[in-house]
Amino acid sequence: MDELLRGVCFDGKIAFAVLKTTQTVNRAIQIHALSPTAAAAVGRTLTGTAFMATSLKNERDALTVTVAGGGPIGRIIACANSSLEVRVTVDNPAVDLPPNALGKLDVRGAVGTQGKITVVKSLGLKEPYVGSCNIVSGEIAQDFAAYYTYSEQQPTAIALGVLVNKDGTCHGAGGVVFQPMPDAEDEHIKKVEELLPRLSKVSSMFENMSAKEVLFDLLGEISYEAYPVSYVCPCSREHFIRGVATLGKQEVETMLIEDGEIRVTCDFCRQEYVYGREDFQTLLKD
Repeated sequence: MDELLRGVCFDGKIAFAVLKTTQTVNRAIQIHALSPTAAAAVGRTLTGTAFMATSLKNERDALTVTVAGGGPIGRIIACANSSLEVRVTVDNPAVDLPPNALGKLDVRGAVGTQGKITVVKSLGLKEPYVGSCNIVSGEIAQDFAAYYTYSEQQPTAIALGVLVNKDGTCHGAGGVVFQPMPDAEDEHIKKVEELLPRLSKVSSMFENMSAKEVLFDLLGEISYEAYPVSYVCPCSREHFIRGVATLGKQEVETMLIEDGEIRVTCDFCRQEYVYGREDFQTLLKD
């Protein structure tokens, strides 16, 4: 089971989160037929977005993270709600690159470094909150960290990893996050810094360990709250028919005459919906 664990450590001065997202990433790989490189980039984005969703307080709150670095993968768009239900779409899911100089998946090359990470939060207010930050590395984790630092003024240490098998499936995915409280002192920050070298192989940590085991390995016995993380798309036939209807009577009539039906495919789950003239009786009546 994928889950997110969170709590506080080091005298209550540092907030932490540990996420295991292997099943969620595998669902994204299955839906979008992701290449290994795309799976790593998309999986890291999904994991970071799931963590970011912990800031959502109300049932209908939601957020969208767009990573657009100008690379060949195009845009990665991940959405989440307060229940940590996430979904994702990507412009070019099949893009793949040779390994980088370290022999690892070239996420930076796929994502690019000439663009922005943008976050839109719908919090039940008249206007959504929109924040953005320049892409600083293209490796995703550093870009989430930069977003928190520059757009939300929240220093953040975040490690995200996705381990992809030779058959293209995900063998381990997850993340570890530390954020200092406003009253954290240098001694508490130093304790986090001492842990950071261990997070350089974060994907391998989740290869054979649960989130609880990773947490214990890093911090020992400690209190935490646990929340499930899952890939869920809330699309529906009713949602898309409303969207098609906004095209107007003439456009809908033309599409039905030319093709006999209207087909719509959800970008996030690839579910196809087929509509006929009978579905637009109210719109098309004289």
